[in-house]
Amino acid sequence: ESLHTLYEIFKNIFLLNKNSLLEVMFADENIFDVIGALEYDPTAPCRKKHRDFLKSHSKFKEVIPIDNIELVNKIHQTFRVQYIQDVALPNQAVYEENIPSTLSSFIFFNKVEIVSMIQGDERFLGELFMQLGSEDVSVDKRRDLVLFLKEFCTFSQTLQPPNRESFYKTLSSFGVLGALECTLAIDEPIIKAASVDVLG
Repeated sequence: ESLHTLYEIFKNIFLLNKNSLLEVMFADENIFDVIGALEYDPTAPCRKKHRDFLKSHSKFKEVIPIDNIELVNKIHQTFRVQYIQDVALPNQAVYEENIPSTLSSFIFFNKVEIVSMIQGDERFLGELFMQLGSEDVSVDKRRDLVLFLKEFCTFSQTLQPPNRESFYKTLSSFGVLGALECTLAIDEPIIKAASVDVLG
């Protein structure tokens, strides 16, 4: 019963719609405690093991090693917060219409930061496009690379138009079209589909 009360407390903290509270709750040292409290929904027939899922089934795969620890942490945080919004919190119909906006904004600005940090990492982008265009890289590896590029481009949709234009100029300067020409020539459905999505 006390765990159900804890769930209600955290649910009501989200209802306060305060970004400053989200910053504290989603800090590395707190976020798994928050997710743990959200496992005890009194309306659910059994406890949902959100922490187990996040710790065992959702490891971020670094297709290219990332030197920037802040970037790695931001990617992990964004995935976890997205999970909280999409899965761990109760159906959004129970909220007033404007309540989820703070959570959505938190995720939105995280994605902007992620795109900005990757865009400024010349070593990372150079290695990404070199491997995408290399015939020496395995099909499995190139699948992971092009899926990462697709996700990266999806995140870029959060940018304002001038920044999005700069983003695509950056990709162009690293040879994105040549790399995609190589991936489109690979007879593998997932690679082809992801490559087309990037071009779209």
